[in-house]
Amino acid sequence: MKIKSLETSWASPAAEERVLQEATDQQVCLELQTWLTQAGILGKYTAIQVVRGVAYLPDPTSAEVRKLHRILAKVVPGVTEVRFTTLLGCRQI
Repeated sequence: MKIKSLETSWASPAAEERVLQEATDQQVCLELQTWLTQAGILGKYTAIQVVRGVAYLPDPTSAEVRKLHRILAKVVPGVTEVRFTTLLGCRQI
């Protein structure tokens, strides 16, 4: 009985959704890194994370914020929002 309940809880819709979301986020993150590499700016953004379609990048200059905000969602499918992290936390643009 115990094994059955473990199987049921592991294969729950919420667990499956989480696994699919993590796989999607990893794929989007790879595509984002590829795009930034091709654009010649990956060196500044080595700590990229994507969580539920939100791309988190280290805090750049304001000019980079405007440039990246305009183009990332257009060129990288799956990026719904861009946030730049700082030591104090995260700010949404």
